[in-house]
Amino acid sequence: MSKRIVVMGGTGKQGRAVVRAIHKDPAREFSCAVLTRDKNSKQALAMKDKGCELIEADADDVDSLKRAFAGAYGLFAVTNFWEHNSIDKEIQQGKNIVDAAKAAGVQHTVWSTLEPTKDYVTEAKDNSFKPINGWIVPHFDGKGEISKYFRKTNTPFTDLYTSYFMENFLDSGIQRLGERKYGIVMNMENSPLPVVVVSDIGRAALMVLKNRNLYLNKEFYVASESLPVQQFAEKFQQHLGIDIKYVKMPYEKYIAQGFPSAHELGNMFHFKHKYTNIFAGRRDVNKCKELVPGLESADVWITKHKKKILDHLNNLEKEQVRE
Repeated sequence: MSKRIVVMGGTGKQGRAVVRAIHKDPAREFSCAVLTRDKNSKQALAMKDKGCELIEADADDVDSLKRAFAGAYGLFAVTNFWEHNSIDKEIQQGKNIVDAAKAAGVQHTVWSTLEPTKDYVTEAKDNSFKPINGWIVPHFDGKGEISKYFRKTNTPFTDLYTSYFMENFLDSGIQRLGERKYGIVMNMENSPLPVVVVSDIGRAALMVLKNRNLYLNKEFYVASESLPVQQFAEKFQQHLGIDIKYVKMPYEKYIAQGFPSAHELGNMFHFKHKYTNIFAGRRDVNKCKELVPGLESADVWITKHKKKILDHLNNLEKEQVRE
């Protein structure tokens, strides 16, 4: 009989990736139940059509999580800071997940997380960052606090450290610099940027679930490539035939750009640059490729999504005309 895994965020990018990985697993070791706030939503019904059990629960309601996790062997847990932009809310949701998993006797939670940047910056007495309400990179730091709570409560789990999503290049990762001219704008200098395709997070999570004895109360870092940003720009130019370059924007200028997450992202890229030994250094691409065969490279991803990327760039041109 297959072991039941509850997948949080099953209607989002990471959760869907985990569901796909479980369904494609020839061993059929696990079955999955998708946690959703609304079982009648379009996204939830699409998962039901694919054979997923749907469970209605809310990360703000610990009792609903306890009911959702009852009888489950494992859990894939993820929180979405960008849904509310509140580190306090994210930490409380994470604590609710931990408390519910422990109460339900879940044997293994794979927790999608990121580095506690504030801890490293404080320890180094580094004054080069402008904090955000006392934190450095809130969407990293909240997850780091939740990891600490897993350990504090002795709840069995694995930290699954993710990397920069290749899919981000379809969002804010590529900016329009001029007519048919584009840039990857970051304050990373020449430090390597570890990346991963979201679908590979699902396969990494499955590998960790299959190897509980190796990863229980430990961590796994997932990345398919780690290159200076200039090289990613060159790949886009090569495969898409577009005029794109890497724009090395200074930290102070980046955080002053004025768009809603400029300060947050500027601190994030600054951390990845200054603490590259922690961020890129711990993401061993070769080891990851060995343990999760078939990780998708940037070249493959760009080629596969060529039309979607070009459509995105065309939309940037149209937006400029409308303005």
